[in-house]
Amino acid sequence: CPHCQHTVRWFANLAVLSWLVLRGRCRHCPAPISRRCPAIELLTALVFALPVALWGLQIWSVACALFGAVLITASMLDLDRMWLPDSPTHPPLWAGLLLAWGGYSPFSLHDAVLGAAVGYLSLWSLFWMFKLLTVKEGMGRGDFVLRAAPRARRGPTQ
Repeated sequence: CPHCQHTVRWFANLAVLSWLVLRGRCRHCPAPISRRCPAIELLTALVFALPVALWGLQIWSVACALFGAVLITASMLDLDRMWLPDSPTHPPLWAGLLLAWGGYSPFSLHDAVLGAAVGYLSLWSLFWMFKLLTVKEGMGRGDFVLRAAPRARRGPTQ
């Protein structure tokens, strides 16, 4: 618990179910547990279930599910700290390129590389236009890589 520092036991850590049973509160203190926790857990479950439901259990659907989980992680880091480290942004980019290179993507390697470049350069251009107009940085460079990652998986035109 972030309030009383009590370790949550495994049976009390059953995602949304435990949050509902405990009425959004810690079992050991009356402190509320944020609604954000079960919301993120539900979103993550959806992100893992949807690609498998759409395409079945294959490398592409697993890669899409993992990419979705990385996006959730990166979004929460960006929302809380306005910071995107390399660890959640670089692996999806390289995974998209490797999937295309290995033939596990519906797109060619050429399309994946071009898509990543278009994604990266689109935010890079906005960054520099904003900086030239305001003399401030409107976003961090981690956003560029995060924008390139889905383009590497979907190509430049999707």
